[in-house]
Amino acid sequence: MRGEGIAYVSLAEELGGFREGGYGPHARSAAFAAGIRRLAALAREAPTAFCCAERDPRSCHRRFVAEALEGEGLEAVHLLGPGNEARHGDLLRERQGRLFEGA
Repeated sequence: MRGEGIAYVSLAEELGGFREGGYGPHARSAAFAAGIRRLAALAREAPTAFCCAERDPRSCHRRFVAEALEGEGLEAVHLLGPGNEARHGDLLRERQGRLFEGA
């Protein structure tokens, strides 16, 4: 990837998906906040992507990360498949703003 000008940075410790007891409590932790600050700093320097194995961000921890990034003044766009994307705010309106429901 480096040959193509793409850098890889792992934030699995701070922002990784599966959490015992659910992701909601983790999203309110100091470790999560530190990961968001680091990811936001990277995104301000260059185009940035964060990934997960789940296809739908509405049922994935990416919704927590995207919400936090938007709180940092950044725009989050979910890539849903070839030629299919959705702005995080649009997905929130679709869910009627119930992001943390069931967390």
